[in-house]
Amino acid sequence: MKILIVDDTPSKVSEVRAILVEADHGCSIDVANAGLAARERLATTQYDLLILDIKLPMRDGDEPDRKGGMTLLTEIALSSRFLRPSHVIALTGFSDLRSDFHAKFNDGHWTIDTYEPSEFGWRDRLKPRLSTSRAH
Repeated sequence: MKILIVDDTPSKVSEVRAILVEADHGCSIDVANAGLAARERLATTQYDLLILDIKLPMRDGDEPDRKGGMTLLTEIALSSRFLRPSHVIALTGFSDLRSDFHAKFNDGHWTIDTYEPSEFGWRDRLKPRLSTSRAH
């Protein structure tokens, strides 16, 4: 399974990567820390799974845009320039962004979960979603 993690928080990327490797030892994981880098990868590589932070900077070193990840998803959905991932899991700590995502993208293949570093619930919910993504 080919996976792209798009997140600008190194500790979160490390944690998500560890969960992915534990769940699927043969997975191939790429990382992009900003929207522009993600767009470059999505234009050339077909991913089975995209794990995306909703609050995301456009370029490395920029301040994160509260809806940078949502903007990226809108572009993926509307543009033939990108190879659309089979499944998307968005992770955010912001309840308002979670609601916006649900309204626009919650189609069964694109889902969202609340990321809270001190809680284990999102980790437990991520593992079964990997199996679902692998099946598509």
